[in-house]
Amino acid sequence: MSAAPFLFSLQDMHHGWWQAVLSNGVHGATITASSVPQEPLLPLLMAVRWLLLGATESRCTWWEEPGHYRWLFSR
Repeated sequence: MSAAPFLFSLQDMHHGWWQAVLSNGVHGATITASSVPQEPLLPLLMAVRWLLLGATESRCTWWEEPGHYRWLFSR
């Protein structure tokens, strides 16, 4: 049994806004995030790093006015 493809792209849109696209080849999600109060890429990379170091789960937050997205990763 092979794993489903996982596609991820991150694009700097303009003036502190980022767009991430996640897809498994069938279903996808597009998320827009603000770099205020922090760049969204660093928390995402740290969450992935924890998984690579052996954690069973990790999380990060991306801000989008007036709220935010919470990404919860698990093995």
